[in-house]
Amino acid sequence: MAIMKLIKELVVVSLIVLLIACSSETESASVSIQPSTDIKTTVHDNIQKSLTTNPTYQMGTVVYQYKLKSPWDTRIFNNDAPGSKCSNPKGLPIHIPNRLKNGEVDQKAWDAFTNVDNILFLSDEAASKGNNIAASCVLEHLYYWAQNDAFIVNKECATRSKEHWIHGYDRSNFINGVLAIPYLQIRNDPTLDKSKKATVLSWFEKLYLCSKTRAEGMILNAKENGSGPHNQIYPALLSVTTTSLVLDKVNDFEWSIEKYKESIATISENGTSPNEIAHKMDWALHYHTLIVNFSVHLSLLGEMNGFTGLFKDPALLRLTKQVLDSYDDPGYLKNLTGYEQTQDPLTTPWNLSWVEHMKRYNSDPRLPALATKFQWKMDHSHTGGHPEYWWPEYWK
Repeated sequence: MAIMKLIKELVVVSLIVLLIACSSETESASVSIQPSTDIKTTVHDNIQKSLTTNPTYQMGTVVYQYKLKSPWDTRIFNNDAPGSKCSNPKGLPIHIPNRLKNGEVDQKAWDAFTNVDNILFLSDEAASKGNNIAASCVLEHLYYWAQNDAFIVNKECATRSKEHWIHGYDRSNFINGVLAIPYLQIRNDPTLDKSKKATVLSWFEKLYLCSKTRAEGMILNAKENGSGPHNQIYPALLSVTTTSLVLDKVNDFEWSIEKYKESIATISENGTSPNEIAHKMDWALHYHTLIVNFSVHLSLLGEMNGFTGLFKDPALLRLTKQVLDSYDDPGYLKNLTGYEQTQDPLTTPWNLSWVEHMKRYNSDPRLPALATKFQWKMDHSHTGGHPEYWWPEYWK
């Protein structure tokens, strides 16, 4: 009888230990959300549950466990000094303007977005200074948009929709620079409201789904047209990359990088994109700058997550050299296109955020020279504010 009693006690103790171990493993697991075209309350509840445990700080390092890394995952938030004014996001636009019938930007509609850039100032402040107040304000902006299901255009989430080409560039860039990257810059702040973060992440599920479908549609259209990747494919893929980072979706992140590698491989031996040479005439240099800009950001995020060698890709190296050579002598592209290049990227340095990153991976002396010349002038909403703040050396 004593032996039987001892066995029963041992079984009970073993079960208790097993339950504690399972509970601990569950609480420390990373957030994992499965794709869904209909974001239900259960998704929000699951996300919120996974955010209930505050992160702790250990030897100056944030103990947050993500399967996918971002440049700001070592950011410590311990500065609550007043900074930039936190404006009320209520009343901000919730729809990205459509292009005009001729494909041009509807500048009048975009003028209403002037105050939207405030989120970039705040996310830069959060990233550079570890400011809790700025981080909280960024979350308030994202939460406002999430509550309003902002920037979701359901008809554009249909595979192979023609809308991908008409409005895709603007949609992708907005998701990247104004929504996903600012969230990544603040997500480590342990003081952020967990319920609001859960609502924002549920909304990001929809942004991700539209981004993935948009990129898939562009890739299919490029194959059908036979003209190779369009410049818009690169920001579309980047929006899959950034939203996958937000949601910690490893498979979709890897998909976006693999598709980027397939796209950049089409760069010609002379360092040009066949599509841009064929169709962009006097804007060819401008669009090649866009391609290298997004390619460098894709490569940077890919390298951080195990895709080694992206910066040594021969196609990216050819493209980089051609763009830098064309900055020195725009006549190079004139000879290829037959048109004088009317858009000089050096007069619009917001297209040059890539040089701040590329100078670390490429020995061409023109890169650090450009980065120095245009330092603090390369910020743009397409890639989330100042590129300098992607690097801890600029943090305070």
